[in-house]
Amino acid sequence: MPYFSMNIAQILTYTYFVTAIIAFIFLYRERKHPTVRLGHYRMRIYHVITLFIVGAIFLLANMISGYLEILGLILLIVAFATPHFLFIHRKKIKISALAGLKIAFVADLQLGMSLKKTKWSQKIVDKITAENPDLVLLGGDLIDNEGTDENESAFMAPFGQLVGRFPIYYVMGNHEYGAGRPGVMMFENRAPVLADQMAKLKIPLLKNKLERLKLPNRDICIFGLDDLWGGQINFDELKNWDKTTPLIFLTHNPDGVLHWPTELKKPDLVLTGHTHGGQIHLPGLGPVVSAEIKMHRNFYRGLKYYNNIPIFTTVGAGESAAPIRFGLMPEVAILNIK
Repeated sequence: MPYFSMNIAQILTYTYFVTAIIAFIFLYRERKHPTVRLGHYRMRIYHVITLFIVGAIFLLANMISGYLEILGLILLIVAFATPHFLFIHRKKIKISALAGLKIAFVADLQLGMSLKKTKWSQKIVDKITAENPDLVLLGGDLIDNEGTDENESAFMAPFGQLVGRFPIYYVMGNHEYGAGRPGVMMFENRAPVLADQMAKLKIPLLKNKLERLKLPNRDICIFGLDDLWGGQINFDELKNWDKTTPLIFLTHNPDGVLHWPTELKKPDLVLTGHTHGGQIHLPGLGPVVSAEIKMHRNFYRGLKYYNNIPIFTTVGAGESAAPIRFGLMPEVAILNIK
């Protein structure tokens, strides 16, 4: 009869691995099909599970090779450090109708996630101010709203410094509404709280709204769409667009362009966010995390064209689910239209 025995260390190790696998499956299912059962403890549970899984990976790496563990540690440090560096993404876009326009565009701040609060907002505002743009646009998901009792909207206060100096507008994202998927409300709707805060700061909300703006060198129109997942979209105000004034379409979700009325002239530029660029972007593989959108993964970041419409998708200035990034730095996009 074969003799089988394991010492306590081996038993604990194997138990840890099995538990980590179960935790990974739970985390995957919860992110894929979110529920409300975790309530306000959701983010704490996510972070504990993430650290638990990371520990299992390092334990496995150490069992295979000490060098592999060192490499993993370096990559992990990079992933957790990257979110704390803010990058200015300068992009030249050729659009004759908007030539000469300089836009500061930022989305997905996810304020309230980890350490990203008022100081992070101030850092973004300082970057924007230094660039002296003609226009500032905020593309939604300004707050994280994933299981906290904090008034995350209060962290937007520094943006009041931009009012009166630059034209500034914003749209709502799915996080403001607490929507984790189309029509799936994971958290309470905090869009009204953000709207109240932004009204106090005198920053206008473009909620299915058309705005005509007089700039020193031209007139432009901006149409801001409500969020696809948590809001109610409506294009009726576009009937007031004269079709000759250049128009910028601001939508949190890249899929917003799929809803543009086919009978209307195409927008001159679409600005969007939501994807975080995948948040983890690996060389040769691209975005690791799905943004659950219908548009192709090519539209997860940067300038792309859809039916000859230029669409710029920012990778955002914040993080969702966990405070990590890899291959993508938080950014403020500065778009110079030529």
